[in-house]
Amino acid sequence: MINWRSWLGGLRRAGRRTNVALLVGVVGAAATGVLAFAAGTPIPARLATVVHGLFGLAVVLLVPWKTVIVRRAPTLRVASLALVVLIAVCIASGLVEVFGGYGVIWRLSPMQVHVGSAAVAAPLFAWHILRHRRQRLRRLDLSRRTLLRTGALAAGVAATYATFEGLGRLAGSASASRIATGSHYIPAHAIPATIWLFDQVPAHRADDRVQVAGSELTVADLTSRSTTVAARLDSTSGWYTDAE
Repeated sequence: MINWRSWLGGLRRAGRRTNVALLVGVVGAAATGVLAFAAGTPIPARLATVVHGLFGLAVVLLVPWKTVIVRRAPTLRVASLALVVLIAVCIASGLVEVFGGYGVIWRLSPMQVHVGSAAVAAPLFAWHILRHRRQRLRRLDLSRRTLLRTGALAAGVAATYATFEGLGRLAGSASASRIATGSHYIPAHAIPATIWLFDQVPAHRADDRVQVAGSELTVADLTSRSTTVAARLDSTSGWYTDAE
């Protein structure tokens, strides 16, 4: 049974440890997000995407405590409000990517919004940390009560993650069919011609020359020597396809 009086009391006492937990959550989410892009084999990719999701949910679950801290502030800076909005957009677009699948709205995919908002938030996040006084590790930070609270947060994050995954499967959402890297299937004919914001579609003529293993070949030569193979293209934009 939830002790609501104790929970509300914990909210009122929100402070330095909440900020430290948020720092760990945001930095952990950013680091595992980069690892998720770098990992291509099933086990490392699955670990990176799952831990990335856990860190993101930890940030969400800490919002009530952070809200109490924000309300104590004498003034709210525009940069701080912009940081909050960017983190909210980043988390929301990540959830849309997981449960809604790959798609494009206004020429942007959820993954582009997710990564783009994180990139814009990074310098604001660094500024937010630097403008506050430095905090030192205290003896109470390693107390039994603190460790129990940390364990409770971790258990809550894991339970929330498992609940979301279960609901996604029951509802038949796109989250149930994504592969280890987190990508969603699209047909080969639906592969976008451009992937990120500044990509250009290259135009090649049959007599254009390219260097291959020290030899100069034309595009026509490559076409005549080509062999059809089955392959999987897994894009960091959040989609994959199997084709020949």
